[in-house]
Amino acid sequence: MSNASILFQIDPMAASSYGLYNSFKEGEGSFIDFLLNYDSKGANEGDNSWMTKLVNKETLDNISSPQVAQALSQSNVDLGGFISTSDYFDTKVQMYKLQLQQAMYERGVIKSD
Repeated sequence: MSNASILFQIDPMAASSYGLYNSFKEGEGSFIDFLLNYDSKGANEGDNSWMTKLVNKETLDNISSPQVAQALSQSNVDLGGFISTSDYFDTKVQMYKLQLQQAMYERGVIKSD
């Protein structure tokens, strides 16, 4: 029996939380990374803030490139404030918007000042 199977038997929310984690990671996440971020007690009490924290960290890591920083400077978005007050879905939508702005900037659709 695998470690994941044992955990899923002990913690009823772990399986669905792992599915949510893998969805966010687009199937590229590792079980160990999941365990490092997952909050069993919180998840079983209906608190999935562990996922919001993970998304916020990933979002900050993804926007560290100079191209994204330049696109952000043109977007008038207070990213730090947004991330600190947003939930999982708001953060994910904002990340997609920033990726779209970056792609438009790279194609010359958005001009730098």
